[in-house]
Amino acid sequence: MLTETLIANLKADTTLLTLLDVIDPTTAPIQVTYVPINMPNKYIILNLTYGESFHLGYESGVLTIEVYVKDSINQPVAVLKNISERIFQIFDMKGSQLQDSMTTKVYRLRKVGFTDMYDNVTHYYIGSIDFEYFVTR
Repeated sequence: MLTETLIANLKADTTLLTLLDVIDPTTAPIQVTYVPINMPNKYIILNLTYGESFHLGYESGVLTIEVYVKDSINQPVAVLKNISERIFQIFDMKGSQLQDSMTTKVYRLRKVGFTDMYDNVTHYYIGSIDFEYFVTR
């Protein structure tokens, strides 16, 4: 599936792991669901919104990557910006192909939006990045 491929690519990036303060990729706080129990200071959530299936053999949709940074760490806004920019560098491929044993070819993964906010209940700065994707079926 596409989410497993994307998570594997994020966990394989040593620069991103450094920004998340993680040494072992298997413990990287990158997941597909929000789990409010024992939340780390920095973590990433991936969500897919499936779009249309086209007769030419591909599907489209929107991938949303949410970056959470706790307000109690040093310079949380700068950390959020750095993590988000690294994700842009990893995934904003504009026509490149991404493929592994878990997914078919990704023909386009293009950034289409970024918003940020502060949640005063959980005390996290949140960056939400939207990518448009096209994959073969």
